[in-house]
Amino acid sequence: MRIECETTRLIHKNNDFQLVACIPIGEYENLAIHPRFHTITIKDPTNRLVLNKTYTLEVSELPNQRYGMQYLLEDIPSLSFNDASDIDDDMEIELLQEIMTEQQAQYVHDAYPNFIRLILSNKTSEINLHNIYNVSNKRLAQYIRKVDEKYNSFILRSKIKQYDLKPMECTALLNYFENVDDVVREMESHPYRCLIKICHRSFRQCDVQILWYAPKWKYEQERIEFMMDYAISTFEAEGSTYVDAIRLAQYIRTIDNDVVPTLKDVAIQSDIIVYDEKLNILQRTPTYNAELEIADFLKNKVKHNDVLNWDWQSYTNIKDGTLTEEQQNVLKVFCESNVVILDAPSGTGKTSSLMALIQMIEDYDMTYMMMSPTGKAASRLSEQTGRPASTIHRAVLGNQLSDKDVLIIDESSMLSVDLISMIINSGLCDHCRLLFVGDSAQIPSIGLGRVFKDMGESGVIPKCTLTKCFRFEEGGASYISTLTRQGEFYLNEEQVSKEEFTLGDKQDYRFINFNYELDQIIDTYMGLVEDGVSPQDIMVLVPYNIGAFGATHINNLIQERLNPVNDNKCLRTKHNDTPVSIHVNDLVMNIKNNYNAMKCDNYLDIGWDDDGVLDNIQETAVFNGQTGVVKALQYDAELGGNYLVVDIDGENVIYTQSDINNLLLAYASNPYKFQGSQCKYIINVVIPAHERAWNRQLLYTSQTRMTTKLIEIAEPQTVHEAIAHLGDDNRKTRLKEFLCLT
Repeated sequence: MRIECETTRLIHKNNDFQLVACIPIGEYENLAIHPRFHTITIKDPTNRLVLNKTYTLEVSELPNQRYGMQYLLEDIPSLSFNDASDIDDDMEIELLQEIMTEQQAQYVHDAYPNFIRLILSNKTSEINLHNIYNVSNKRLAQYIRKVDEKYNSFILRSKIKQYDLKPMECTALLNYFENVDDVVREMESHPYRCLIKICHRSFRQCDVQILWYAPKWKYEQERIEFMMDYAISTFEAEGSTYVDAIRLAQYIRTIDNDVVPTLKDVAIQSDIIVYDEKLNILQRTPTYNAELEIADFLKNKVKHNDVLNWDWQSYTNIKDGTLTEEQQNVLKVFCESNVVILDAPSGTGKTSSLMALIQMIEDYDMTYMMMSPTGKAASRLSEQTGRPASTIHRAVLGNQLSDKDVLIIDESSMLSVDLISMIINSGLCDHCRLLFVGDSAQIPSIGLGRVFKDMGESGVIPKCTLTKCFRFEEGGASYISTLTRQGEFYLNEEQVSKEEFTLGDKQDYRFINFNYELDQIIDTYMGLVEDGVSPQDIMVLVPYNIGAFGATHINNLIQERLNPVNDNKCLRTKHNDTPVSIHVNDLVMNIKNNYNAMKCDNYLDIGWDDDGVLDNIQETAVFNGQTGVVKALQYDAELGGNYLVVDIDGENVIYTQSDINNLLLAYASNPYKFQGSQCKYIINVVIPAHERAWNRQLLYTSQTRMTTKLIEIAEPQTVHEAIAHLGDDNRKTRLKEFLCLT
């Protein structure tokens, strides 16, 4: 049977064959198509099929008792190898090293300097194994398959050697364009667009290379556009969504002063830059569109309010008494508005308000979803309310929002432009109501924008604020954090003179006067552990990752005391140029979203079935900021050797050596990464070495991460300066402006 299809996903691969999921192009009778994924499964004994490419294939039916109908690849009529002329001697050894070890490559090259060219020219019969040291028939077959797989990549690199394309870049270009010739043509006419947008190189990296070979590009529109795009992105990295033209020009002078006079004309004509001549500011087009889309969505919600004639007064009595007027107002405004902001500082009764609101929603038979930006925040929300809660990513990716009447978004101060865009583009129903819950005094999101603050300050969206701190009179941690939020120095002269003291009816605040010794931090941590506190219930917070008092070094020191490394049973990586070893029982944090992570039900029972399919392995998603404990260090050759099994929110997630860089030790962290999470015991380190980083918002955010006890190891003057420094970030955003536009 001959079919045309596109390869989409690798199901399994070993040395003998691979299983590939393909989407058929066109209609075919009696084809066994998966009802959910709309794919067929092809067994490729040659391992020649490449992902995200379109093929014409000859296949035959291959019934499988366990997995149903599969298809055996018989031939690829459209694939031929007949052009190896562009590969020279220098490229041979380089390409060999891509498909085998450096030593093996040398053995092969010594025997056959034209090894790759022979394969690509279908002349493998001229290769005599006896001439190659330490190569078997099986290994030779593997090499041939790998050369076949990388054929187009080899040819592409030979035709545009000047750009020094990496294998992954070749793959990206070939997936984007139809064939090698199209790639070459586009690279010649739009080199910046190809290298930056498709290969994801930085502007500075590709600019030097392009101008070296083609100086004519210096004043071209495309180059200056991408130079401006790169410059604006540096301001976006700080959270700003736009930059004024003067600052942009100053920055670009550091790159290429000669082009500064042309910036305005280029910006006016650009498709990737938006220039507001009236305000003299510039934005990247995707960012401009995102902020405008968010504003239009929210304004439309407010404009078309659906008033709910509910008896909200019946829900003002709760288990612990009666809701305050401020808390009751949350119920009232929710019934009156499609979009509501709840600004609720720590200890002001947010949970009580939410519980009353949720009970009302349930009684009136409306569907709802509670979400938070991080897994920890979602877990805490679920614990507080006794209802399920999800991360925003999981809810959106799982298509869980389209049928919901109400969305409750906790920790909304962490919302970035990207996150809220993800929500509003998830297929919400027209009548969906949104409640944004957060604390405007906390640090803004790590990502782009300051969404929660802009929404609140616009005056367009109905806002409820809780001001009464119920735990203030206890005189402990809530008292300290409330004073910090209000900008009041909470240490008196007597306290400052002491080495340490505790405060509060529950003794939930402990101050330790910093003695300028690193051991003071480590000993405090270990003292809690010796008192029976689990390491999972302790977090050290410092604002920097690098340096002697940075999170990376503190993590290594705590690990050394708590869980010493066995050199033979760990995976190694580097963070901030500091070696890090991770092994069993370590507390770790995932720092990169991975929507195709591997998990297993039983990490002791991972194996390969008769059909060569990895058994007991499923896909899952893990997100930035989630923490877990390493349960096991295992070995499997097909998984690339050693791998870690990490318990993250009850799932056994697999980390191989190739993705170990996605893990950090999590005994210590910075408040930005830990925002939205909470821990029973927080050790907050406020010391002169970090004085430039501290401000009121950051200090307040750190102090409100505890649930049982806050321990501050601090130098009083640094605390005083932190509180005095408002720290109202200098982010430039337009969401508030767009919301206020009529």
